[in-house]
Amino acid sequence: MTRFYIPIFLSLILILGFSGCDSSDGGPLFTVKTVNLSGLQNEDVYFIFTNPSPVDDAPVAPLVSYSEMTGIEDESRVQQSSQLYKTAVLPSSGGVIDAQLWKGPDGLSPETGSSFRGSGVSYSYIPPVEVVGTTKVTFRGASSIDPAESMNIPATCRGKVDSVDGRTLVIFVADDCWFDSDVKENRVDQEMVDALIDEFLNADTGNGIWVWMRDIFGEPWGVPFFSNLIESGAEDYITILLYDIAVDGNKDDYNSGGIVGYFSSGNNYLESYYQDSNERLMFAMDAVRYADKDGALWDKTDFWPQSVFSTLAHEFQHMIHYYQKQIVFDVSSSDTWLNEMCSMVAEDLLADKIGVAGPRGVDPPTEGSASVPDNCSSSRISTYNYWNNDSLTIWGGGGDDILRSYASTYAFGAYIARNYGGAALFRDIVQNGWTDELAVTEAIAEQGYGIITFKDLLIEWAEASIISGSIGSVKAYNRGVFVQSSPTDPDGSGYNLGSINLYNYDADDGVNNPAGSGPVLYGNESGTFNPASLEATPPASNVIFLAGSNLSGDYTWNVEIPTGMVLTVFKK
Repeated sequence: MTRFYIPIFLSLILILGFSGCDSSDGGPLFTVKTVNLSGLQNEDVYFIFTNPSPVDDAPVAPLVSYSEMTGIEDESRVQQSSQLYKTAVLPSSGGVIDAQLWKGPDGLSPETGSSFRGSGVSYSYIPPVEVVGTTKVTFRGASSIDPAESMNIPATCRGKVDSVDGRTLVIFVADDCWFDSDVKENRVDQEMVDALIDEFLNADTGNGIWVWMRDIFGEPWGVPFFSNLIESGAEDYITILLYDIAVDGNKDDYNSGGIVGYFSSGNNYLESYYQDSNERLMFAMDAVRYADKDGALWDKTDFWPQSVFSTLAHEFQHMIHYYQKQIVFDVSSSDTWLNEMCSMVAEDLLADKIGVAGPRGVDPPTEGSASVPDNCSSSRISTYNYWNNDSLTIWGGGGDDILRSYASTYAFGAYIARNYGGAALFRDIVQNGWTDELAVTEAIAEQGYGIITFKDLLIEWAEASIISGSIGSVKAYNRGVFVQSSPTDPDGSGYNLGSINLYNYDADDGVNNPAGSGPVLYGNESGTFNPASLEATPPASNVIFLAGSNLSGDYTWNVEIPTGMVLTVFKK
C-alpha cells in the first residue's frame, strides 16, 4: 500500500469592521486590523488579500507591518513589488492568441420579426455539394482581423468525411497555401489535411474533437429561433478553412506574434443580413503555422500542428457558447473572461485524448502526474505564476495583457474543474442563462456542491496555488493522478485532468524577467509591504503576501485592509 503525506493547512477569514481611515471624500480607504498568531511551530504564514468584486477596484493597496517578526528563511521566494505590473509586450516568437470573434462583428445580433426567406416558411439547412480537389469557394475572411487582406480567399476543397453518424466535415485550403503553389515554405499538403480530419472527426472510430466537444458542452447549433440566422441542420456540417491569417496586413507569423485560429459568429448569419457571412458553421485556422515542422519532415506531433489541434477545441467551445447563451437562452454575450475560461478548460479536458500538452504544458502520457520538467515555461501556468494578482474578470486590452488574461482564466478554470465536477461542471456553466460569475456559482450548486460565493472561490483558488507543491485530497490543484470527470465520452473513458504543481513551473513575466519557480509573492526584508505600483487592487484578484516562513512562537502584524477587500490568514 502506498502512503501519501497529507499536509495540514489552516485558513481563517478575518471579518472587516474595525477602525478605518477616511479618503478625501469622506469614505474609508482601509480598515486597520492587528493579527496575532501564537504557538506557531515551524509554519509558513500567508496573508491573502482578496477583492471579491468582479467589476470594482479596491481603492488602495494593502499594507502590512509588524511589531515582532523573525525567521524568514526563504527570501528568494519573495518578489519585490517593483518587479510587478511591468508593461509587457507580445513576445517576438510564440506569442499567439486566438481571435476574439466569437461575439460576432460589431452590431450583429439575432433578430425576430424580420423576413429574409419568406414569412412563415420553415427552412432546413441544405449542405453544399463539395468535391475534394474540384470544388472551389472564395471565402470571406474576418474583416475585423484584417480588412485589407482577408475578405476574399480563393480556396479548394482538399478533404471531406461524409456522414459519420450524420456529421460531415470538409477541409478547404487557400490556393496560395497549397503545396504546389508558387510559395513553397510551410505549405499544406494532403498528409496534413488527412491528419486534421483524423483529429477532428475520425471516420473509423467516430470520435474526435467534434464528438468530444459536443459531448461536454452541448450542441453548436440547432433551431435558430431568429429569422436572420442560418437554418437548423448546419450543426452537422462543419467547415475548416486553412489560410494564412494576417493581422492588420501582417503575415509575418514568427516576428510579430499572431493568431492560430478563430471562430466568427458572423458566419452564422444569413448573407442577406450580413454580407460577409459564409453561411456555414466554420473555423479558420492558420495554414502557415499548421504546416510548420520541428525537423526536416512534418509530423502531427510537432509543436504547431499540436497547437492547431488544441486551438480547434478552444474555438469549438466558442461556437457552442455562442449558440447556447445567445440563441438558446437569448441572453447577451458572456463576459469575455467567462467565455475564454471555458475555452481554456476545453483544451485542458481534451489534451489527454488528443495527445497534446495543452495549457498545462505537460506532454502525454503523464498518468496525471504533476511532475513536469523543472522551470517549465511552455505553459499558461508560468504566466499565471508571475501575474497571479491580475484581475480574473477584466480582460486585457491587447498585446501581452491578453496573454496574461488567458493565463488567469485558465488557472482559475483549472482549479474549479478539478474540484467541482470537471466536464459536467463546464457543461452546466455553458448551458445556463448567466453570463458572468453567477454562471460559475450557479453551475457549482447544480452539481450538488451547495451554495458557494464568488469570494470564497477566489480565496480557495489562492490557497490551492500556495499548496500545489503538495498532494492534497480536497480543494487542490494536485492529486498526483488524473482527476476523471463525466459526462463520459462515447468510448466510456471519461475526461482526464492532470495534476498541477505550480512550483514545477517558472514565473515568467513575458519579457524575459524570470522570478524563480512557483507563484510570485509579495513581501520584503524591511517588514513593510506597500507596493507603490499597485495604487488600486483590481477586481476579482488575490494578492498573496508571505508573512513569514518556518515561523515558531508568537507573532503580531498590523494590517491595513483596503475597503471592499477580505483578508485570509493562511498557515501551512
